[in-house]
Amino acid sequence: MESKNQEELIYGWGTAQEVANEVFQRSAEVLLEGNLVFAYRAMTEKGPYEVVVSQRFDSQGHNVDSYAVYVVTPGWSGIISDVKKGYITETVLPDLKEWKVDKTIIKALENKLS
Repeated sequence: MESKNQEELIYGWGTAQEVANEVFQRSAEVLLEGNLVFAYRAMTEKGPYEVVVSQRFDSQGHNVDSYAVYVVTPGWSGIISDVKKGYITETVLPDLKEWKVDKTIIKALENKLS
């Protein structure tokens, strides 16, 4: 179904609100398919900084070396549904350091991953 608003190019949904609702719901489902490992949020003058890391389960419900990562920054946001621990140690942790997150919070995530 094409959007009735000619300024919105929406296909497969009826409205922008339906798009937002479904995308949000799917993101939440991806994060909840595993075990929540880490969640951080801070509001700055530039905007929000948020990171949520969830360790995924295998088909028998056991933790595996696979994580879902949700990130929000003033410049972009997104969810990556399947990354290895290396992505967190090589990308997420350096980002937290760059954002000047309290060192005890960063250390807590490092300890949790080790």
